[in-house]
Amino acid sequence: MLRAVLFSIIISTFSIQAKTTLTFSAPQYIDLHNISILVLRKAYEKLGYNIKIVELPNARALDYANSGRYDGELSRIGGASKLYPNLIQIPVSINKLELAAYSDKPIPDKFTNDKSDSLLFIAERGMILAKQYINKYNLDYVEVVSYDQGIELIKSGRADIGLFPFKADTGKLKIGTSRYKVGFKKILETERLYHYIHKKNEHLAEELTKALQEMEDNGEIEFIYNNWLTENLH
Repeated sequence: MLRAVLFSIIISTFSIQAKTTLTFSAPQYIDLHNISILVLRKAYEKLGYNIKIVELPNARALDYANSGRYDGELSRIGGASKLYPNLIQIPVSINKLELAAYSDKPIPDKFTNDKSDSLLFIAERGMILAKQYINKYNLDYVEVVSYDQGIELIKSGRADIGLFPFKADTGKLKIGTSRYKVGFKKILETERLYHYIHKKNEHLAEELTKALQEMEDNGEIEFIYNNWLTENLH
């Protein structure tokens, strides 16, 4: 009897201490998303959750999050819910994304219809910011499934300019190394990134927003961002 009681206490204690793990999709090969992970890990800890990240090709990450296969999307630019209506945007920014042009040729100061008629641009499928930029200037483009594929098209002369996240090359993506070296890079736009949860987790939205707002107000998000950049990009 005593053993049964002790076993029951142990199991109950373990159940109380064990945290639920939420799984979020994220675009692969973008090391700057580590900042989003650090921020969200702290925020979800306040709510009693662990988080797990699954890296996927850009568009597939959004599709899987929107379908409910995962609990949401790590971080995207604002407004993604318009294209993926099952995703709820948490309104506190957790990171920043700089869109950059990569090329073996000099990059024009400004892209207009006249200047860019003869240029072929590259965007990874599912990268919303790049697609918005392309539509803004009515640019000719092709979609690729990975950044590596896009750089290879530039190196082979089959495309002119890739529109990719700046500093996406700090890890697996080898932009800037001898293998994928490109001659010119230029930052085009900067956008804030937001966390998205699937609507099945809507009950978390209010408390998660409060936790992130508290982190923003006390400077914790900015500290995590600057500290990661200092340790990894300088």
